[in-house]
Amino acid sequence: MPSHPLIRLIWSLPPHLKVLFAAVVLVALASLLSSLLLVALAAYGALLRSRNAEQRAKLLKGLGIDEKDAKGRRRTVGFFHPYCNAGGGGERVLWAAVACLQREEPDFICVVYTGDVVKTSKEDMIAKVQNRFGIALNSGTLAFVPLRSRYLVEQSTWPRFTLLGQSLGSMYLALQGLREGCIPDIWIGEGPRRSLPSRGKALTLLCGSADTMGYAFAYPVITTLCRVPVGSYTHYPTISTDMLRRVQSRQAGHTNTSAVAKSAVLTHLKLFYYIIFAELYSLSLRQADVLMVNSTWTNRHINHLLKPFGWRDDVDPEDEVGEQENTAEPAVNDESAEQLQAGVRRRRAFLDRIGQSGAEGVGKEKVKAPRTPTPKTRFRRARTVYPPCDTVALAALPLEPRENIILTVAQFRPEKEHNVQLQALRLLFDAEPKYRSGKERIRLILAGSVRNEGDEERVTKLRALAKELDIEDNVEFAVNVPFSELIALFGKASIGLHTMIDEHFGITVVEFMAAGLIPLAHSSAGPLLDIVVPYDDLPTGFHATSPETFASQLVTILALEPEAKLAMRERARKNATERFSEAVFEEGWMRRWKELRVLGKGDGDEEER
Repeated sequence: MPSHPLIRLIWSLPPHLKVLFAAVVLVALASLLSSLLLVALAAYGALLRSRNAEQRAKLLKGLGIDEKDAKGRRRTVGFFHPYCNAGGGGERVLWAAVACLQREEPDFICVVYTGDVVKTSKEDMIAKVQNRFGIALNSGTLAFVPLRSRYLVEQSTWPRFTLLGQSLGSMYLALQGLREGCIPDIWIGEGPRRSLPSRGKALTLLCGSADTMGYAFAYPVITTLCRVPVGSYTHYPTISTDMLRRVQSRQAGHTNTSAVAKSAVLTHLKLFYYIIFAELYSLSLRQADVLMVNSTWTNRHINHLLKPFGWRDDVDPEDEVGEQENTAEPAVNDESAEQLQAGVRRRRAFLDRIGQSGAEGVGKEKVKAPRTPTPKTRFRRARTVYPPCDTVALAALPLEPRENIILTVAQFRPEKEHNVQLQALRLLFDAEPKYRSGKERIRLILAGSVRNEGDEERVTKLRALAKELDIEDNVEFAVNVPFSELIALFGKASIGLHTMIDEHFGITVVEFMAAGLIPLAHSSAGPLLDIVVPYDDLPTGFHATSPETFASQLVTILALEPEAKLAMRERARKNATERFSEAVFEEGWMRRWKELRVLGKGDGDEEER
C-alpha cells in the first residue's frame, strides 16, 4: 500500500473514478506539454529569424550578389523538394516553375531545399535539367540548400507507421533546411507524388508522392517559425478517402496488406490510425495560403480534406458534378456509325466467348464530367494547375505509318499493374488468334525504368508470367532505354496502354496522345477525368477496368478502319497539345504565384487573394 496520503486516497477510489482521474491528468499533461512545445517553437523561431540576415547574406554571397550594390533588397522564394534531381514528372513541375519565375521575376532568388546537392554538384543538376527536360536555368539566381537527413523521408526508414514517420521526418527536414540555409520570403512545397527511391514529393512552394511522403506536415513548421506565406503543389494526397475505404472494406492492396485485411482487430486499429492521421494531414494542409493540385481527382480529394472533420459528409451543391454518357466508341463521322456499331457487337461477342457478358466497361459507361468547379465556399480550396508536358517534340512525330505495337511506359512498380496488360493480351489472342502471328501480329512492348532490386525482381516475374501465359513471343521488355530509343517507340507504336488504378494525373497518357498513339487507360482518376476526354464532342481514346475489358477495347481499336484511327490520333494530339503544354502550365502557375506574391509583401500589387 502506498505511504503518501494523496496516493492512498487515489488508490482507494472506485475503478470508474480512477479512470476519470487518469483521464483528467492526461489531459492536463497534454495541455501543459503542448504549451511548453509552443513556447519552445516560438523561441526557436525567434532564434532563426535573428540569424536570418547573416545566413541570407551568406547565401547571396555564394551567388555573387551584394545587396549593398543593388537598388533594393533581393527577395527569395524557397522550393522544398528533397529529390529535385530524380528526373520525373514532379521534377519537371519544379524546374518549369523555377524557370518561369526566373523569366517573369528576375529580381527573385530561387532557393531549392534538397538532399541531392549533397552528392551532386549544382552544375551537374542544372545540366541534367537541360538534357532531361530541355529547361534552361539561370545559375545566377538559383541556390541550393542541402538536406543531409533526407533518409528521414524515405520509406525504407519507416517499415512501420510509414505515413507518420515520413511526415514527422519532413518536419525535421524543413527545420534543417531553415537552419542550414535561410528563411525565404515565400515558401513553396511540393506535396507527395507516387514514388521515388523509397519515395517522395512536395514546393517552399511545396509540391506533392503511394509510398507517399507527407510534406504537408512541413507547412505548420514554416507558418509557426517563419511567418511567411506558404504555397503548395500536390501531386497526390498523402492519405485519401479511397485508402480509408479500402481498409474499412478489408480490401487487400498496395497500401493494405493481406495480413491486415484478414484481421478484424488489425483492420480497426489501422482504420483508427488512418482517421487520426487524416485529421493531422487536414490541419497541416489548411496552413497553406495557396494550394495547387495537378488533376481533378487530386482536387476533389484535397478539397474534401480541407473541410473540418464535421463538415466532410456535406456536399456543396457546386461540388456536384453531373454525369454524362460517355461511349468509348470512336464516333468519327456519320459514315462511321455502322462501323462503330459493328465494333460494339464485336466487343460484346468477345465477352460472351470468354464468359464475361455484361462486364463493366463495355458499351455506354457513366462517367463524371471532367471539370474542376471553383465555387464560392466557406472553406479554403485548391486550384487545379495541370503539370507541363513537352508536347512540342512528341507532336512532331508523324501520325502514320504505325506498326501493330501496343506500348506501355511506366516504372516497374506494383501499382502500375503490368500483369493486367499481359493477361489482357492473352485474352485478346484467345478471342482473335489472328493477332498472335502473321501479318497482323501484335507486339506488346513494356518500357520503363528499373530503380532497384525490387524492380528487377518484378521484371523477372513478369517475364515468367508472359511465358506461363504462352505470349512471350509477342512481349518485349525495354528496360532503362535511352530517351532517343523511347521517342522512336512513341513514333512507331499504334496503341498506348496504361493500366494503373487511380493514377492521379497520368502524364504518360498525355505523351501517348501527343505522339499520336490511341490511348487505352484505366477508367479512373486523371486519365478518365482530365486526359482521355472528348475533343469537339468526339472521343480521343478508350477506357477499361479489368483484363477482360482491356482486351475487348483492344479488339475494338484494332478493328477500326484506317481513316477512323487517323481521325482519333489527330483529336488526341490536339487535346494533349492544347491543354497540357508548358505554356498552359506557366499561365496557371503565374496566376497562383501572384496571390503568393501579394501575401509576401511584394511590390504593392493590390490583387485580391
